[in-house]
Amino acid sequence: MVGGSTAAAVAYVDDRTPTEVVRTYLQALRSGNAEQALAQGDLPTGDRRFLTAAVLRRQQRLGRIDVRGVFQTVRHATTATVVVDYRLESPTTAPARQESVTLHRRSRHWRLSAVAVPATVVVDGPPHRATLAGSTVASGPVLLFPGAVPVEYDTDRLQTGPGTGVVGLTTGGEVRVRVELSLAGAVAAQDIVRRAMDACLRAARPPASCPLDSSRSRAVPGSLRGRVAAIEASEGPDVVSGDADGLVELRGQFRVKGSWQALDFEDIAGRRSGSTTAPFAAQLYLTGRPAVSWTGP
Repeated sequence: MVGGSTAAAVAYVDDRTPTEVVRTYLQALRSGNAEQALAQGDLPTGDRRFLTAAVLRRQQRLGRIDVRGVFQTVRHATTATVVVDYRLESPTTAPARQESVTLHRRSRHWRLSAVAVPATVVVDGPPHRATLAGSTVASGPVLLFPGAVPVEYDTDRLQTGPGTGVVGLTTGGEVRVRVELSLAGAVAAQDIVRRAMDACLRAARPPASCPLDSSRSRAVPGSLRGRVAAIEASEGPDVVSGDADGLVELRGQFRVKGSWQALDFEDIAGRRSGSTTAPFAAQLYLTGRPAVSWTGP
């Protein structure tokens, strides 16, 4: 009985088609089963530290592979090609992909030519805020499972931009990760800027950099006082790329309810009151340093 069971198992493995091998591999990725995924084929040479079940589960949390179709297109005696249509199920929309996966036959078994992909992860944004599966982002190539690159941030105010940070089934190389503000980050940035503007509007002697110029006709520059009624961002907020440690730029205008000085037709200044707008441009850090730098209107 034991011998019969073993023979049946071997026959099952031997009878799997290339398409079935690919389906098993994709299901292993989706379920976070790193051991089963690695068992479906060959492993390229490279840094293997991220080919673990824990890292694969992180990738699945960031974006699971949604398989839309698996089609065998070419099969020879010892090689086969299978086309996979898929996309990532992630909070940000990822475009659909179609890739051709190659397999080879060895000892009567069909095996994937590669069960992991060499990739060099490049973070376009504040590097001090990002980690790769809890480790410092490597400067060189590492082996990763296909799917979302496991880049995570030390604050919920940042996230990976849509359409970036994806390792394909066969495409690796340089994988760029664009860092952008999450919804929580955008709300926080506007709140920080709004509070800074309210401080400017209330100050007896506000700093000269405060954007206190009313857009009303003939308004005296710097004379605006009152309170912020609303903030309207015209650009961004955007994360500054490069070595900046989470620096954000924000442009737009404040809607202010208050008063300002304006010149009459004889160029005599008088006080006016009501609602007005004040354009602004600002830079700020989302964490650690809440101060706002006013960079212009």
